[in-house]
Amino acid sequence: MGGQAVGVWNQELRFPIYKLLHGGIYWDAGNVFATAGEFRLSDLRHSVGAGLRFVLPFGALRFDWAEALNAQINDETTRWHFSFGY
Repeated sequence: MGGQAVGVWNQELRFPIYKLLHGGIYWDAGNVFATAGEFRLSDLRHSVGAGLRFVLPFGALRFDWAEALNAQINDETTRWHFSFGY
């Protein structure tokens, strides 16, 4: 729906596996609020995930999987994601 305030936090641990193949595990938290006055840490949505990164000279190809920790009704609880870059 959107809002006037957003909070986003994430942490990622990257590690080499073999040559150009690297791994990563991460935690994300965040949410959008109608106004800044409605921001509450208790309303943050959390997820954790893991993925593989192929580190190439022009950037990294990422294949990630994530799981929602505090999903709400009608939320997707797992997701695969492909991206380019960090």
